[in-house]
Amino acid sequence: MKKLILILTFFAIAFSGCEKNPAGSLMYNGVDDSDSSWADPFVLYINGDIRTRVVPFDDAIGAYTNIWEKYGNLGNQLEARYNGVSYSGHMSMKMTWSGAFSETYDSGSTANNVNFWLTTTNGKTGDTKDLTAGGYNKISFWYKTELRSHTEVIINVFGHGYPSEDVKISVSADWTYAEVDISGYSTSAVNSYISVTMRPDSTAPVDAKSGLTYCDGGTIYLDDIRLSK
Repeated sequence: MKKLILILTFFAIAFSGCEKNPAGSLMYNGVDDSDSSWADPFVLYINGDIRTRVVPFDDAIGAYTNIWEKYGNLGNQLEARYNGVSYSGHMSMKMTWSGAFSETYDSGSTANNVNFWLTTTNGKTGDTKDLTAGGYNKISFWYKTELRSHTEVIINVFGHGYPSEDVKISVSADWTYAEVDISGYSTSAVNSYISVTMRPDSTAPVDAKSGLTYCDGGTIYLDDIRLSK
């Protein structure tokens, strides 16, 4: 009977954490910005668990185009808990893009790229978080890419956006480690921990109708994202 209870308990925990609020998203590594207690490292994401202290789960990830809804049938996918490819276990964050144009959520303008990010708060767009007390000096992560023609990936951290290019990936790669020195970054008003943009590279052709460059897209997987001192 005890064995059966343990098995049932395991399945109850597993299924209760599969969608909106995975169990790991409630584990914050001791991070508490109301005092001086900050984890080292502060694991932001690992093996399917987003641990950024942003709840509900859906608010932990942001995206700015409707490619996933409009052209999901073309294989476009944004998945926070993708099963089957991972550096640390069996899950990773996955973004796949066909290269199709889409529209931005804010203005409805045509976009020739796709992007997602890990938010620092669950408030409105523009809300920020003060991470100064954490004393972190680098952010690290593992990535795997499968890029098609004229496609590149730009990864920025701590709210950096265009034209910043903290990490630029222009070729397909197996699991690769990357880290960014953030010791000189502003940490008092951070709106995103990490953002990932897939876009046409500098050699991409121009679409005659829209005047925008275009590419064939690709896939990126991210895992084991962490801040450390």
